[in-house]
Amino acid sequence: MSAEECCVTKDATTTIQCNNISLDEINHKVKSEFLASVNTNTGVSLGELSKKHKILFLFLRHTGCPYCKEAVQDICDNYHTLLQFNTIPVLCHLEPEADFAKFLHEDFTDPIIPNLLRVHDKDDYLANTFEVISELNKRKLPGVLMRAAYLYATKGYKIKQLNELFAPTAEGITRTRVPALFILENERIVYQFRHSAFSTRPDYLDLMIDPERKGVASEPTAAEFGALKSDNIYVGKRAAAEPKPRVANSGCMSPNSREKEVANKDECAAISEFLSDSRNRRYFKLYSAKEYSSEHVLFWESVNITYRKNPTAKNAQNIIDSYFDPQSPLGINTTEALKKRVRSRFEEEGPQKDLFDEILSDVESCVLSDTMSRFETSPLYAKLQSKK
Repeated sequence: MSAEECCVTKDATTTIQCNNISLDEINHKVKSEFLASVNTNTGVSLGELSKKHKILFLFLRHTGCPYCKEAVQDICDNYHTLLQFNTIPVLCHLEPEADFAKFLHEDFTDPIIPNLLRVHDKDDYLANTFEVISELNKRKLPGVLMRAAYLYATKGYKIKQLNELFAPTAEGITRTRVPALFILENERIVYQFRHSAFSTRPDYLDLMIDPERKGVASEPTAAEFGALKSDNIYVGKRAAAEPKPRVANSGCMSPNSREKEVANKDECAAISEFLSDSRNRRYFKLYSAKEYSSEHVLFWESVNITYRKNPTAKNAQNIIDSYFDPQSPLGINTTEALKKRVRSRFEEEGPQKDLFDEILSDVESCVLSDTMSRFETSPLYAKLQSKK
């Protein structure tokens, strides 16, 4: 893995440099049998979870580390978007489970955070296995302290004592646990990000949806709500909020008229043509994710890339469960009347190839077109055009 692949960071002034541990080397140590033996706080193992989901396995340093608090909050802020892309964050912590659970409850207000999956790394066993124990680099101390001061001033993350920045490991104070993350899939590590300083961290959405596919090998696709429920993954209350406002534009008619006629066909065709290109779609996915509305492009993809190629009852039911269910993190912004018509037709006629066409046109003409208009003026769109 090149250094360039790891230079996705929240701090644009900091350059991330990978160490020399290759994926092959780390996978030689962290075998599938090992992952199967590492259980989360809910009892399910990392290996078992990785068979159904991508796992964002994040090594934290300790509860007094302001950078770790920032990372946990960032995971929380992006939690539902990560779930949409079938990515489950798992925290790896030093403290006993009871102490760490108390920290999550007392130091954060969002109900998502205490429900994050986690693993207790007793005596740095996992840290040593994943090789995230490193010598202290005193040359980076000024930058670390400046970042700590910024976090205290802007977010109130306190450092009670200076030595909290340098948590000792089981091996002693001269070596320290360095934050790192690993993406697990199908019982293997498919990506690693090793921090060169405590204060640096990646942009998790850039990392998971990387449009140029330099990092994670497989295409980022939608989660199946049924799999999230069966694995007792915390979903939260995002879908229970008020429906998003439906923006009126040239292709988005009022709800009453839209229930009786198809949205603007030319606009739908243009969007469909653009999204049919896999690279275009990845860049649009990333932009949508940063707007917290990636469920709509994932719905487009599920219908056009998966269902139309294989219109089975199982695939149809997965789409209905994942995108129509009000409790799903993938719930799309459309009318209840349209969803009801699709469900009724599915019950009466079965998985017809055009089963989702009406609701897809609604999403294209109203929601995706609105997102597309902003995307076309964004730096991400300019970057996409520069690649052509």
